[in-house]
Amino acid sequence: MDIEQAVVRALETAAPDKVYAAAAIKGAAAPFVFYILHRDEAVEELDGDTTLRAATFEVDAVGKGAKDLAALGAKVTAALKALRGTSGAGLAIQRARVTQESPDIKEREVNLWRRVYALRINYLEV
Repeated sequence: MDIEQAVVRALETAAPDKVYAAAAIKGAAAPFVFYILHRDEAVEELDGDTTLRAATFEVDAVGKGAKDLAALGAKVTAALKALRGTSGAGLAIQRARVTQESPDIKEREVNLWRRVYALRINYLEV
């Protein structure tokens, strides 16, 4: 399993069958989550790459209204924080930090609410 699969698996606990890569499918019914993997690289030290890896994701939670979004956001952050200290399927996740990156956004074109999170993970491939 790679780090992207681990994150998707965690997000699926918050929004079963409603997790999409890059953007939601057209006409997806809220609530749902989509994510973008921005970077996944080895951590460097003065003598070169280490075995520790760092990955950064954008995770967007989308709800029908503010209350719906707040409930989904709580599930998403709990699921991602639960990755901390887990290991298995070839990964050992040492750190998972989730921060809200924007205020709640009302997407007027589709009449939905969106909240953007940044996920930063440090992990080892074992």
